[in-house]
Amino acid sequence: MEPHARFGVVGGVADLEKLLEGAAALKRGERTHVSELAEFTSWREVEEASEEEYGRHLTPLVKMVEQHGLPKLFGVVAMVRGNERDEESCKTLFSTAHKSKGREFESVMLTDDFTIRTAEADAGENGGWNVEEGNLLYVAVTRAKLSLDPYACYAATDAITTARALRTANTATATPARAPIAEL
Repeated sequence: MEPHARFGVVGGVADLEKLLEGAAALKRGERTHVSELAEFTSWREVEEASEEEYGRHLTPLVKMVEQHGLPKLFGVVAMVRGNERDEESCKTLFSTAHKSKGREFESVMLTDDFTIRTAEADAGENGGWNVEEGNLLYVAVTRAKLSLDPYACYAATDAITTARALRTANTATATPARAPIAEL
């Protein structure tokens, strides 16, 4: 991002600020009443949970805190607070897939926080694809009006690669009477 470029968060930063306050409390060895973190007694427990299936939703928070540190994150939140009220003046808007529902943006860049498929589940139901997360990825992808950059998102590139492989396999086995969809 450009220095001093104005950016915002769709829906504001209040929820993120509460999460960061909860993380700070846990790092100090205190309990927190922030609902997403209230079950934990330490930050280490949050880190461990983020590595398990039941705590995957905590992975983005843990990564942010590890990579940037709480002081810097609180500074960014303070700088961005209120910008969502004037989205037109923001060069970049950040959004979750949930908060982007029903909206469109000129350009969309996906980040790597979708858990679509796991190695353990590859042989399971739906080929290991998590339908709920897949639906969220679909929502995120379809928000773009002009351009979509999926390459920072492993789940999107995995889905693209899988679709291409399936299309290639179908093309190789297609008979002249049944042309692949891509050729229609």
